[in-house]
Amino acid sequence: MNTPKLILLLTAGVSLLFACCTTESTKKPDLVLTGSETELPLVNSFAAEFQAANAASISLSGGGSNTGIRDLMEGKIDIANSSRIVTDYETEVLHSKKVKWVQAIIGSDAIAIITNRTFQIESLSLEQISAIFSGKATNWKEVGGPDRPIHPFGRNSRSGTHDYMKHRLNIDNYKPNMDEFETYAEILSAVENDPNAIAYVSASCLQKNVPVREQAVHVVNVFMDGQDGLSPFNEEAINSGEYVFVRPLFQYYDSANTNPWIKKFIEFEISAKGESMLKQNGYYPINVFHRQINSFKGLK
Repeated sequence: MNTPKLILLLTAGVSLLFACCTTESTKKPDLVLTGSETELPLVNSFAAEFQAANAASISLSGGGSNTGIRDLMEGKIDIANSSRIVTDYETEVLHSKKVKWVQAIIGSDAIAIITNRTFQIESLSLEQISAIFSGKATNWKEVGGPDRPIHPFGRNSRSGTHDYMKHRLNIDNYKPNMDEFETYAEILSAVENDPNAIAYVSASCLQKNVPVREQAVHVVNVFMDGQDGLSPFNEEAINSGEYVFVRPLFQYYDSANTNPWIKKFIEFEISAKGESMLKQNGYYPINVFHRQINSFKGLK
């Protein structure tokens, strides 16, 4: 006799597929999500909790924000996870395909600047970080460090974080031939093995295990306009917006999609229970302004 059971599968790029197996093994999931690698661990937790309380099956995978938005354009999914807003071009394509897209904000995320644990530079300014990732600064002595080459690492072009950091650093392009990776796990591994490395990663992937975080990499404080350096783990600075690298986490869906599980799932994510899970996973809750935006979209 086959009994329902919950299965968690690892797929390429550390993506996760959550599915509730029934006697009909080929049954289509009730809800399909793809997109942001930054959001993947968080939404995976939401999906597990939601499935445990509801008779719904959820398929979830990563691939980057660009992948999620593209899949929404093509009608392949119910919800796109994205760590960035849609671009003007994507808006035009969504409109041309008659996708009545709606934006929901499910949380906030801080970006951490990290170096190898043997290279513990205390703080860097926004301008210095911009010079490093654009390739204008190629030696650590140019930003107050020793006479050693700088090896910057980042996410690939499918990543919302890749686009967000380029925008936040006010650069047109990253350093030519800069090493770029599919996942944060790959970046962490590269930084751990390169004494001259610097990279950006979601702070959530570091917060889950503080002792390991402190042993594996060094987290650099960031400052601007002559202020003191701030940590991506400073909750007060995150909530006030004083920390430089903070961005909302989005989900997009088609309002013309009649799937009743879409709004139910998103409203679970932004509920009090969802907020508690955000903190447990190293992310930050949405603020009053974000809640107002969600309410304008009919989400509560």
